[in-house]
Amino acid sequence: MNKIAKTFAISALVLSTTAACDYIEPGTVGVKVTTAGGERGVQRALLEPGRHWIGFTERLYTFPTFVQNYVWTKAITPQSPTDEAIDFQSREGANINSDFGIQYSFQRDRIPDIFARYRMGAIEITRQTLRNEVRDALTSAASTRRIEDLIGEGKNAFMDEVLKTVKERMAPHGIIVDNVYAVGRFRLAAETEAAINRRITASQETEQRRQQVETARQEAERQRIEADGQAAANRIIALSITPELVQYMAAQKWNGQLPAATNGVPFINLPGTR
Repeated sequence: MNKIAKTFAISALVLSTTAACDYIEPGTVGVKVTTAGGERGVQRALLEPGRHWIGFTERLYTFPTFVQNYVWTKAITPQSPTDEAIDFQSREGANINSDFGIQYSFQRDRIPDIFARYRMGAIEITRQTLRNEVRDALTSAASTRRIEDLIGEGKNAFMDEVLKTVKERMAPHGIIVDNVYAVGRFRLAAETEAAINRRITASQETEQRRQQVETARQEAERQRIEADGQAAANRIIALSITPELVQYMAAQKWNGQLPAATNGVPFINLPGTR
């Protein structure tokens, strides 16, 4: 074998060992990136599911075409290999830490543009880009709210604002965000939680005293109205009583017998008597 043939054989061997036939799973598409030569860069054509030959100057990145659900957690899980919980602060500067989830999808026809923009695959975009966007939205929305609003009845409105912000930021870049949600309770520093509990207890006691005062006021008002009504009734009765009415009522109840205490003198005036 001459020198040229040997060189060609070695080159072919190198090419065969540095290239591979990669498989793209159903539900995903591939983006091929050329790393050298005149056509270096992101190839615009998407690779459909199946086997594809990837040369030694090419790299394959795959992107799912169905809705993704990812949770950034404090706990270590197969999906989240590091502590990915997110920190943010309330208006007063209270530190909050929590796990958050996201549901999103890549716009299929924008996937080459998505890779060209971020230069990362799907999982890296999820763990870095999307997490940063959610963290920034949380920080912005929480900075205008008191800690009680974030952990109480205002939590839903807070998360609605975060979702709206992330949706608006990511949609122009081909990433459709369907939901951003908190997982479990917000984690607070022990002293912050103790202070909140003290304020809640004080507020409940104040409300209880207010209700007691209101109950007493209502009872006093009821008694006043009742007394006024009785006084009015008494006045009406007093105005309606006449000597003739008294005699009539006594006659209605008389059984015809004279009381012994009257010494035989009737206690009513009978018709025709004096």
